[in-house]
Amino acid sequence: MKSGVRSNAVSATLKCGQSIWLDTISRDMLVKGELRKLVHEIGIRGVTSNPDIFQKAVASSNLYDAVIAKLAKSGASSLEIYETIAVEDIRRAADVLRPVFDRSGGSDGFVSLEVSPYLAHDAVATIDEALRLWRTVDRPNLMIKVPATSAGVVAVEELIAQGVNVNVTLLFSLSTYREVMEAYVAGLKRRQKRGESLGYVRSVASFFVSRIDTLVDALLSNRISNLGESHARQAERLFGKAAVAYAKLAYAEFDRFFGSASFKKLEQAGAVRQRPLWASTSTKNPLYSPVKYVESLVGNNTVNTLPPQTLQVWIRSGVPQPDAVKQGLDECQKTIEALGELGIDLEGVAHQLLEDGVAKFQKSFDSLLASIAAKRCEALGLKDVQIEEYGTYEKNIKEKLSALTENRLAPRMWRKDTSLWTEQPEIAEKIANRLGWLDAPAKMLSHVREIERFAREVAKEGIRYVVLLGMGGSSLCPEVCAKTFGSKKGYPELLVLDNTNPDAVRSVEKRIDLERSLFIAASKSGSTIETNSFYLYFKDLLVKRGIVEIGSHFIAITDPGTSLVELGKKEKFRRVFENASDIGGRFSALSLFGLVPMALIGVDIRSMLGRVIAGILDKGTVVQA
Repeated sequence: MKSGVRSNAVSATLKCGQSIWLDTISRDMLVKGELRKLVHEIGIRGVTSNPDIFQKAVASSNLYDAVIAKLAKSGASSLEIYETIAVEDIRRAADVLRPVFDRSGGSDGFVSLEVSPYLAHDAVATIDEALRLWRTVDRPNLMIKVPATSAGVVAVEELIAQGVNVNVTLLFSLSTYREVMEAYVAGLKRRQKRGESLGYVRSVASFFVSRIDTLVDALLSNRISNLGESHARQAERLFGKAAVAYAKLAYAEFDRFFGSASFKKLEQAGAVRQRPLWASTSTKNPLYSPVKYVESLVGNNTVNTLPPQTLQVWIRSGVPQPDAVKQGLDECQKTIEALGELGIDLEGVAHQLLEDGVAKFQKSFDSLLASIAAKRCEALGLKDVQIEEYGTYEKNIKEKLSALTENRLAPRMWRKDTSLWTEQPEIAEKIANRLGWLDAPAKMLSHVREIERFAREVAKEGIRYVVLLGMGGSSLCPEVCAKTFGSKKGYPELLVLDNTNPDAVRSVEKRIDLERSLFIAASKSGSTIETNSFYLYFKDLLVKRGIVEIGSHFIAITDPGTSLVELGKKEKFRRVFENASDIGGRFSALSLFGLVPMALIGVDIRSMLGRVIAGILDKGTVVQA
């Protein structure tokens, strides 16, 4: 401990083996030096953040207004603005805590940053975002917070294996806690197998405490009215007992798991234990001690993250008792059993709290982005430029929207949850094969370099006209983009032929220079009669003009394995772009059907996809009109 830290309850708690972290962050406390003082004088050894904390920091002050305005005027979206200010705050806090990190050998001094709560049930997206944030913040004392959902547990193993420090958040269940510890060890073993260091990867498992009492006390209250007097009195004695009892049993699981012979082998190879972190430790019930969830849970190899008010009370009056978390385990087990006899299953409680916790963070994230969006619009002079009026339909519309939000339509749709439409497996399979548009923007990023290289090649050759031959969904987006953006200097003009009227065909024919034209045959099925007819018509014109290498004037965009793919190969088309088959025609704007024509007229498709992805991550749980 640094000599500047004066003796107090925080430093005394550290002597008992427990580190005190601060459960808040704001630009204000960083600018004014409050965090530095808490670290160097009080002995705070880490910081945790979450969407709710950032929402309060942004909404309740004007400290972020200037940077929001600057970023808004540069064209940044609300999500991009949030991430910029969050990363800056996290970096600053990490730098303040870096001496603690170094002196503790990497045990403490961490700052936690949470992945988007909208990704809670998507393991792959969670991993991708966690890795991106890890690289962006670029601090060794960063911890990425991942929720303890089924998908989150999968992500924990992968992130540990890749050397990312992880704070597993929203833990309420003992069974899930065991899965989390196993995922941590599985990640370490993968590193060991590859010959990589184990000692530099750290993790905590954040067990949320007070929320358990809040829900269990409410359930007890509901049951007491239906109990006889003697049973009611027994039930009353259980008020405020569940959370600490469950947390102490969780610590016993920790001791057992990490004290095992199998983990000791990993320790000998340099691994360290994944410490339990007691979170949600502010007291919600005014009848309980304000440090109820601090003094009862002091223990070796643990962390307690305290909000400012609880921290101040602990500093003033805290008296940490060594190994308090190990005391009264038999009584804790009896408490859980007594609750079970009343029909209160702690695993069931944990499941509900996890769902509620994810929803709460999603709601906070929605509010956070809404606060930023309001300030962003104000900076751009767009405040109150549009007002929605539903007239006599307002009540019905709001009821419907509320019902859709309650049923979590938005996040379920983004997860491709086919139960939104049907419970019949055969129909669900068909629906699932048409939802590729939801993640098309992210998948298309890997095609950008190839598409842009092709577009530059076409422009460099002096092609002046690109003629899209397609119907319906194959032509709608390219036509809109051609009219909206036009062609960039040096790139060809885009014409769309989606009408078999002879006058329309002749109009295009008269407009173009055949020798300097490129034709796009676009058809999802590959057998669209109109598209094939257009192809044959313009091929015949090229033949009559005596143009050689006719195939070099055509490209195709279609699904894999269609007759158009075979035609392109046979006729030696310049390129055949095969699009993902799980994207319906009218949903194909951000697939190859839209991106290839856009790139050919010079649209910055990488930037466009980036904005779309930012908008997708902006998506909330609230369904809006």
